Amino acid sequence: NMESAQVAEQSNTLRRQAAAAERKLREEIAVMKADVRGAKAGEAAAIAREEEVMAKAVELIEQRDEQLRRAKDLAAAELRAGLARRDDEMRALRLESASARGSAGDLQTSEFIKNVERALQD
Repeated sequence: NMESAQVAEQSNTLRRQAAAAERKLREEIAVMKADVRGAKAGEAAAIAREEEVMAKAVELIEQRDEQLRRAKDLAAAELRAGLARRDDEMRALRLESASARGSAGDLQTSEFIKNVERALQD
């Protein structure tokens, strides 16, 4: 029964080899799973950083828009003040002058101011 002992020995050898191959495969699978978990964690961190950057970009855009609005409002106020001074000066000049040319200037100045105010409202 030397043959059956050899068969048993070969069978045991094959089982050990199969068990070793299975252990190696399980280890490789564990490493791959760890790599996948690491990649997922890295992806989540990258997404979080991207969301953070996007939120900051939105905040900066809103700040810029507010600054532009304030600058536009200031420029409009300065222009209105300048036009009001010009209107006051023109009114003072018209009071001094009784000529017909003064009346024509009146109409042109009023039209100019109305056009500027319409443009500022846009």
